[in-house]
Amino acid sequence: MVGRALRCGRRGSGGRARVDRQRPLAAGSAALAAAAVLAAALRLVLPVRVIGLLAVRGRLFDVLFLLVLGAVLGTMVALG
Repeated sequence: MVGRALRCGRRGSGGRARVDRQRPLAAGSAALAAAAVLAAALRLVLPVRVIGLLAVRGRLFDVLFLLVLGAVLGTMVALG
């Protein structure tokens, strides 16, 4: 009974878990895209004294740069 519970994967896979080798970085890239968009939203609404190191240049430049970065990463993930 214990041996059955410890088996992993499909029959013929040798008991190894399958890894999607087509898109190994998709989850990380999607997380970075979401973080960039979140950072842009925070930079837009929070004052400079609260935002700290997220304020690099002017507010407009920071927001546009982070949105473009998030859009490019998101597009790369979507296109695979």
